[in-house]
Amino acid sequence: MKKINSISPTYIALCFAFLFFIQSFTASLNHSLTWDEPTFISAGYAFLKGGEFRFNPGHPPLIQFLEAIPLLTMDLRSPSLSYEYWAKWDNPVVALGKTLIFESGNDPVQIAFWSRLPILVLGTLLVFFVFLWGRNLYGAWSALVGTALCALCPNLLAHAGLATADMGCTVFFFASCWSFWFAYKKNKIWGWILCGTVAGLAFISKYTALVLVPTFIVVAAVDSITHRSRPVVKSWLQAFLIVSVTAFIVVGLSYGPRPGWGIYLHSLREINLDNIPGYKWYLLGNFSATPWKYYALAAFALKTSFGSLLLLVIALMTTLKRGDNREDLLFVIFPALMLIIASFFDQTNIGLRRILPALPLLYLFTSRIMSRIPMRLPYTALVTVLILWTGVETIRIYPHHLSYFSAMFGGPLNGPQLLDDSNIDWGQDLPYLARWQRQHPEAGKVRLAYFGTADPRAYGVDAEPFMMSEGEMLAPLPGTYAISSHLLVGCKLLVPKYGPRVDWLATYKVRDRAGYSIYIYRFPQ
Repeated sequence: MKKINSISPTYIALCFAFLFFIQSFTASLNHSLTWDEPTFISAGYAFLKGGEFRFNPGHPPLIQFLEAIPLLTMDLRSPSLSYEYWAKWDNPVVALGKTLIFESGNDPVQIAFWSRLPILVLGTLLVFFVFLWGRNLYGAWSALVGTALCALCPNLLAHAGLATADMGCTVFFFASCWSFWFAYKKNKIWGWILCGTVAGLAFISKYTALVLVPTFIVVAAVDSITHRSRPVVKSWLQAFLIVSVTAFIVVGLSYGPRPGWGIYLHSLREINLDNIPGYKWYLLGNFSATPWKYYALAAFALKTSFGSLLLLVIALMTTLKRGDNREDLLFVIFPALMLIIASFFDQTNIGLRRILPALPLLYLFTSRIMSRIPMRLPYTALVTVLILWTGVETIRIYPHHLSYFSAMFGGPLNGPQLLDDSNIDWGQDLPYLARWQRQHPEAGKVRLAYFGTADPRAYGVDAEPFMMSEGEMLAPLPGTYAISSHLLVGCKLLVPKYGPRVDWLATYKVRDRAGYSIYIYRFPQ
C-alpha cells in the first residue's frame, strides 16, 4: 500500500479542481446569458437538431455541439431551424437565439444551466491537466503552484461558466501542447496520433487554435537545429506527417457527411464578418479606430492578480540560471508567447478572452519555481503568500469573475476607466438588477439601457427601454436609470460634440450597481 505522502499532491490537485468547479458553477447560476451565449447555443442546436451548419460560420462546430447536446434531452419548443427562413434578418443566428431561448416558451435559465455544464466540466479538467503535466515537468509538489493559480484565476473561472468557445478552446489548446510534448518524449507512432487527434479537436473548437501550426513547426525547427543530425530532421518530418493526417481526418469528420475541410476553410474566410462597422477600441480611457497591438498584454496585466504576475516574473528569472533545463520554455512558454504575438494582428481583439488559452500555460510555468529554489522557509513562505494574494482577490470578486480587475489598478469599480466590453460587461448581471428592484420598490419602473442579447423580462427585470439619445443624456428626466457600463463608456466618444455632461460616468454620482456591469442612477423631481 502506498504511503499517503506519496499520493497527497494528487488529492490536493483534485481538491483544487473541485474548488474551481464549485466557484464557477455557483457563480454561473447567478448570471444571465451573456452576449454570445444564445448564438453558440442556438447554432449548435440547429446543427444537431436540423443538420444546419450555416448559422455561426465564424466559429468551428465542436464547442457549439457540446453546449447543445444537453438540449436534445429537453422538450424544447423549437422555431424553424431552416437557415433560409432566418436569412432575411440582419443577423440570422442572433434572431434564432432570441426566438429559441426567450420567445418560444422555453426556460432560459434551464437552457443556460445545461448548456454551460459541458464547459464547466472542461474547465475543471483543465485545472487537473495543469497538475498532471506539471508533475511530469517539475514534480508533484511543485506542480501544485500552477494548479492553485489556475484554480483561483478569476478570468478562467468566468469563462468556464459561460456557453461560449473561449474556455473550450483554452482546454484543447493546452491539451494539444501537452500531447505534443508527450509525443516528443515518447516518439512513438501512437503518441503522434494522439497529438494529431487532440490538435484536430483544438482546430474545431476555435480558429484561434490554428496558432498551434506555426508553434509546432518552430519547436521542431529549434529542436532539429539544437541536435544537428539528419535522423532528428527525418523523425520530425515523419511525426508531422502523422499529426497532419490525423488532424485532417478529425476536422473532416466534424461536419458529419459533408466535406468538412471545405466548410472549415470557407468559414475561416468569414471569421470577421460579424465585426461591427466603426467599432472603437477602448483602453485606459482612450479610443482608437484600430486595435492596439499591445491590447491583449495590457488586458492581461490589468486583469491578473499581482501575486500571479510576480510569481510568473520569478519563474522567468529562474531560467537565467546556468545549466538549467529550459525544455519548458520551448513547450510551455513558447506556445503562450505565439498566441500573444498572434493577438497583435487580431482585428477583433476586444477582450482578454482572445488570449485566454495562454493563461494556463503561464500558470503551469510558475510551477518551476518550487523545483528551482531552495526549499527553505523564506522562499516557500513568499510563494505561499503570493498564491494567497490571488486567492483573496478571487474571493473578494466572487461571483462577479467576469468583471475582475487587479486591486493594483483599482479593482472592478475602476474597470470602466480601463477596459470595456467582455472584460467587464457582457450582459451578465440582469438577475442582480432584478434583485435590486425587489429590494428598492420605491424606485419604481426603471429605464434600462442594456448591453446584451438576453431578454431582461426573462430574469424578472421590470423596465422600459432607455434609448440614450443625445437629448436624454444631456437632460435626463426624473426617475431611475439602469445602464450597462459598456454603453456608458461609449458615451465618452460624444464628449467632443456634446460636452462633458453626456459622460454620465464623470458627471453624475452612481447611486448603486447591479453586479459591476449595470450602473444605477436616480434623478429626483
